[in-house]
Formats: sequence, structure tokens, C-alpha cells
Amino acid sequence: MIVVIANQEKYDCLKLLGKVKRLLKRFSLPYQIIQTYPFTEKSISTIAKGKIYIILGGDGTILSAFKHFKPPRKQHVLAVNFGTMGYMAGMDEHNAHAIIENYLKCLFSPPKKKLSNSLSSSISTQKRFKEEKRFVLFTECTNPSKHITTHYALNETILRVADRLRPITIKVKINGTSIAKVRGDGVIIATPTGSTAYNLSVGGPILSPEIEAFVLTFISAHSLTIKPIVVARGDIVELATSDPTCLGIDGTSYPKGRHFIRCGLSSKPLTFIKSADASPYHRLKQKLHWGE
Repeated sequence: MIVVIANQEKYDCLKLLGKVKRLLKRFSLPYQIIQTYPFTEKSISTIAKGKIYIILGGDGTILSAFKHFKPPRKQHVLAVNFGTMGYMAGMDEHNAHAIIENYLKCLFSPPKKKLSNSLSSSISTQKRFKEEKRFVLFTECTNPSKHITTHYALNETILRVADRLRPITIKVKINGTSIAKVRGDGVIIATPTGSTAYNLSVGGPILSPEIEAFVLTFISAHSLTIKPIVVARGDIVELATSDPTCLGIDGTSYPKGRHFIRCGLSSKPLTFIKSADASPYHRLKQKLHWGE
């Protein structure tokens, strides 16, 4: 099923929504439209069933929707930026209609092709878009009673101090090897997508979106030798602390407590559909105002 999510607070977004609806009807494709936010239980259930997502909004709209995806599995995201930053979206309101139409033609021509098989089919060489892999971070969180919950992040997982006036001590392991015992305000574990978010603001490195790695960045570490660590896909990071901490995943906060978390990259990345001439480096230059 195709799920269309539109930020109803943006007027231009609603204008494009009308054009998208006409395209989907022309191709006789099953779709659902969600315009309510916060999402209702019905909307959340609909989002969880999607295979293709057309998201009209900003990075915040994308992250809000992603919380209700059901990774890891093959999913395509066509995101149109109507927000402020727009790091994730691969289209803007000026080229979105043409790219979405071309994408639908490539996947669903002839019209009788089934949606369930379309994502695995070969795409026409006449396409005017490209596919960009975005890796997803899984986080297994174990509470003091040994109950394990698993969360997924498109941007980052953050373990940070609960009491801002008191630093915390975090023990760090990678693949079972003890790396450091760090005292400070916390740790950010960011995907390449999330490397331009909180990670960037505390001095972490920017990773190319499709690089198969993630980054471990410390927040106000009380040591001159503690630096960010870029970790390979397949490696597992473990963080443990006996201090009260807050856990944050893509902007969602979880009850403070004494956390043990285990993180790594999911086996199946999301696929973002971009304009054929889109460049992540041009986007960085534009959004960060480099050279101005």
C-alpha cells in the first residue's frame, strides 16, 4: 500500500497533495492519505502497513512518520521538503510532481503490475530519479528488571544526563571490547542521516548518507582525549551506566532510569527517492551556508 502523509499546516503542501492524489488515481493504485497530527491510532496502523511513503513536509514530518514504520523491511520514501532544513527530503515543491510521476511510471507500467511485486522489479533505464540508501539504527534497551525493548532510529539514539547539574559515567564497549569509561553529559549514537543533526552541533563528524557506518559522539566529555568514533556496519556498541539517565530516540524521550543499551545498524536500509541530479554535498553546502 502507498501511504501519503501531508503536513496540513503548510498551504503549498496541500496544493501538491491534490496533484499526488490525481496521479495515484490515474495509476489505479491503492493508497491512504494521512493529514492529522498527532497521529491517531488508525493513522499509526495505516503507516505501519505501508510499503511506499510519499511524505509532504519537513524533516520533522519524516521523523514523526518513521516512528510508526515497521523496519527492518524494504520500503521506499518519496519525501518533498516544505520545512526549514530539509536534509532528508530529495525533492522540493518545484520538481516533486515530475519525479513522483516518473517513479510511478517506472514501477507500475503496465498499470496491472501488482504493488506487492513492484519494489523487487527492475526499474526502467528511463528513470529521472535515483535511489539513496539510508541506514537505520536499532537500539535494544534493557531496564533494571531485565526487560528488553527494541527501538529504531533514522537519526540518532541519545543517552544523556537526567540531572543537568550532575555528570554521568558511561561504560562503552564495541563488539564486547571495553573501550572507555567516560564521564560527561552523555553519548550520541548517530546514523549517517543523523550525523548532520545533534551530532553535528556537538562537534561530531558529518558522514556521507550512504556510508555503511555510524558514529559515537560524546557530549561534554570530561577528558581531552575522548573523541568521536566512526563505527563500521556490523559492529555493536554497548553503553552501560548506573547513574540516572534519559534515553532519547529521534526526538522521543523515554522515562529516565538506569539504562543498558545495545546499538547497531539494521540489516535493511530505507530507500529514499531523490532527484536524479541531487547531491548530498550540494545539499550540505546549501543548508549550512558554506562559502557565504
